[in-house]
Amino acid sequence: MSDLPGYQPHPGVLDSEAAVAASCMTGARFVDAAAEILTEDDFHNLGHAAVFAAAAEISGRGGHVDAASVRNALIRNGNIRTLGADGGRLLDLMHHGGVPLGGVLYHADIVKADAIRRRAHSACLRGVQITSEPTFEAEHIGLILDELGNANPDSADDRQLWIRDGLEDFLDGLDKPIDDAKLPTGWTDLDDRVKMRGGQVVVIGARPGGGKSLMGLQLAVNAAIRLKHPALMLSMEMRRDEVMKRMYAAEAGVELNHLNDHRLTDDDHARIAKVTNNIRTAPLVIDDTAHANLAHLRARLRWMARTAPAKLVVVDYVQLMTPMRRAENRALEVAEITRGLKVLAMELDVCVIALAQLNRGPEQRATRKPTMSDLRESGSLENDADIVLFLHPEPEDPAKEGKRRDGETDVVVAKNRTGPRDIDVPLSYQPHMARFRSIAKPRWTPHDAARGAA
Repeated sequence: MSDLPGYQPHPGVLDSEAAVAASCMTGARFVDAAAEILTEDDFHNLGHAAVFAAAAEISGRGGHVDAASVRNALIRNGNIRTLGADGGRLLDLMHHGGVPLGGVLYHADIVKADAIRRRAHSACLRGVQITSEPTFEAEHIGLILDELGNANPDSADDRQLWIRDGLEDFLDGLDKPIDDAKLPTGWTDLDDRVKMRGGQVVVIGARPGGGKSLMGLQLAVNAAIRLKHPALMLSMEMRRDEVMKRMYAAEAGVELNHLNDHRLTDDDHARIAKVTNNIRTAPLVIDDTAHANLAHLRARLRWMARTAPAKLVVVDYVQLMTPMRRAENRALEVAEITRGLKVLAMELDVCVIALAQLNRGPEQRATRKPTMSDLRESGSLENDADIVLFLHPEPEDPAKEGKRRDGETDVVVAKNRTGPRDIDVPLSYQPHMARFRSIAKPRWTPHDAARGAA
C-alpha cells in the first residue's frame, strides 16, 4: 500500500485485488484462504486493503463475515473513506460478487507477486537514496541488502516448519556429545555451569574497570587460538594496538605495563616469541571502528563469511554502538541494538558476546554485587540475552566476615536459559597480565564452617 515514484502495478493486478477483496466479503473461508498468502500490506489499492483487513479482523474473532458486517467494520474504523467519499466503491465490490475458492488462491498469488515486485522497487529507490548521500560508507551496502531481503519476507519459508520435518536429524542429534555444539570459555569452573553456543546472545556486565573487556577478549582469543573457531572482536573502546597488548600480556604471561611502556626484558621477548606463531595463525579479526552500528557489524560478518564464517563475536561494548536511527531516548536505541544482535546471532548461528556497562547500583550496596537492575539504559539487554553474567570484583569472603577476597572476581550467573542461575563462579583476576584464571579450589560452604567449628 504505497505510492512509489515510477511504479505501476502489472496489468490485471488491481482486478485480482478486487476479486480477492470481493470474495472476502462472502464468507470466512474465503478470508482464511486469502490470509494464507496475503497480508494487508500486500495490496496496492488502499480500499482493497481496507476491505481485506476488516474481513480478516471479523473472521479472526469468530464473527460472521458478509458484506454488511465488513461495511459496518469499515465505518467504525474510519476506513470506509478509502473506498470513495461515500464508500461508493464498496458497492462495486459487492456487485462483483467474488470468485470461487480456487479463484481466490489464484488471484492472491498474482497480488503477492506484485507486492514483492513493489517492495523490491522501493528497496532499489532506497538504495539510490542511500548511495547519493555524502555520508555514504561501504558498510551501508548492508542496509541496501537488508531492504532487498525484506522485499520478500516470506522467502525464508522454505525452512522446515512441520514438526515432522527434520525430526530424524533431531533424534539422531540427541545421541551426539553435547560438547560438539558448545563453545568452551577456557575457564573450567565457568564451563561446568554455563554452556555457550551459536545463536545465543551472552551479556557480560560490569562497572568501568571491572574487567569486561579483558573477559571478552579472552573469550575471542580462546575461540580463535585454542578452538580454531573464527572470531570477531569489535572494539569501540580500545584501539587495535591496545587490544593486541592485552592479548599478548594474557597469552605470553608478560606484565601489561611492560608492554604499555615498551620496557620489555629478555624474558619478555622470549615469552612473546613463543606465542607469536599461534597468534599470527589464529582466525581472529580485530575491528576497532569507533562508531560501529549493526549494519557495520553485519557487513563485517558477511566479509568473514566469504572465507571463514565467525563462530563468536565480541561487542565491546553495547552502549557505545551507534543506532541505525534516532529514537526518543537512549533506552529505545539500545533496545533496537540488542534486538538486532539477537537477530544476527540466530540468522548466522554465531555466539554474540555483548559486553555492557553497569550503572552505579553496585557501588551503593554494601556487598557491591551487581543485579539485573544495574544494566544501564535498557532492560532489553536482559530480555534479549540467553545468558547474563555480571563481574563482581573482590567479593566478600563468606569465611571471614568483613573481609574481601583480594585478587578474585565472582562471575555472577544472573540468567541462564541452558543451565543453573543465581550462582557465583570465582575466577582469579590478574589485571597486571590482563587475564582471568580458573581457581582450582573448592568453594566455601556453610557445611565447611560447621565442620571447622567442630
